[in-house]
Amino acid sequence: MTIIVIKPWQARLLLGLAFATFVAAGYHLSMQNVVPVTGGPPPVNAPLFEVAGAAGMVALTVNVDWGEEEIPALLEVLDKHQAKATFFLTGTWARKNAKLVAEIARRGHEIANHGTSHVHPRRLSNQELMAHILDNHEELQKLSGGRVARLYAPPYGEWDRRIVEQAAKLGFRTVLWTIDTRDWQDPPAATIVNRVIPKAVAGTIILMHPKPNTVAALPSILTGLEVKGLRAVTLSEMLAAVQAAYPQENIS
Repeated sequence: MTIIVIKPWQARLLLGLAFATFVAAGYHLSMQNVVPVTGGPPPVNAPLFEVAGAAGMVALTVNVDWGEEEIPALLEVLDKHQAKATFFLTGTWARKNAKLVAEIARRGHEIANHGTSHVHPRRLSNQELMAHILDNHEELQKLSGGRVARLYAPPYGEWDRRIVEQAAKLGFRTVLWTIDTRDWQDPPAATIVNRVIPKAVAGTIILMHPKPNTVAALPSILTGLEVKGLRAVTLSEMLAAVQAAYPQENIS
């Protein structure tokens, strides 16, 4: 039997090579689920956190399962600034507030899907998840009297690969956010503004809810965006602008 004697420096070298191999392998595995941000259209089978390449635009999204008393004031502020937003509505809220759903659509804002109710999507089977999305889509179409975007904002921002893939099979994009105002925690209006304006850039998706302090913050948010050369539009308008810039790729 041959005994190989390894000197201390050789042992350190071998250990270093083994560690480098381990790190590289771990990096490869960790990057498998990362979607690179490019200037092209975002893929349908990945959650939408931002829309890279949307020059001069940001998307305001309003997730609604309560707060109907704040919707009229919210719409007035948006109108005053000639801004548009995407309202993600649950079916339970929409049925109770059919007139507001129609008014949101009448003012040129986008209606989109927040599920039949504010449940945890991870707890739903595939069949239940399909009903959660499709049943609400049909309900919103009836209540809005018009087109409903095939965009799905999962309640609680709860998502995983299964949820995204099931939504994509139904023709829906799963939408999250770039900036979370965390307005549901009732921070002061100034705090909400400061969470948005410094970080907002072209392609940003801003998540809000119909809260009193959000309504109070919205004029300053919209003015601050205007100063930065950013226009608040619906999410579909922002996606369409990127599609127009990259006509060879399909993001529908």
